Amino acid sequence: MSTGARAQNLDTTAAALDATQAKFTPEAAMPDPTALQAAQAITTANLFRDMSGLNTMSQVLTKGIEAAASNDKAAGDRAQEALKTATEHLQKMAQIAVDAAGKALPAVTGGTGSLSALGGMLNQGGKTGSDTKS
Repeated sequence: MSTGARAQNLDTTAAALDATQAKFTPEAAMPDPTALQAAQAITTANLFRDMSGLNTMSQVLTKGIEAAASNDKAAGDRAQEALKTATEHLQKMAQIAVDAAGKALPAVTGGTGSLSALGGMLNQGGKTGSDTKS
């Protein structure tokens, strides 16, 4: 069988179209995508939620840190008040001791009433005969 004589003198020019054949067809309305609505419903229903509880744990830890910080501040405030009260008490006790020493000083020093004399007497009172050097 020979194929040499079949493909000779072919016409390759395009045929002209009539005016009615060159029109675009109007766009047709597409139906709403139901699969997209289903995916939105699934995500809204939170079907794929985080089962590890990481978000909830983060909120709990944040609240715990905030509570600890406020408790630390309150404890610091209470400690500061206690220190202030203790300092005031020590000042009052020191003033009472000074007042008592001032009243007893003339009797102890033989009427001189000076703190230097009292200090000298206290220094001499603690020494024994073997400790003194002259």
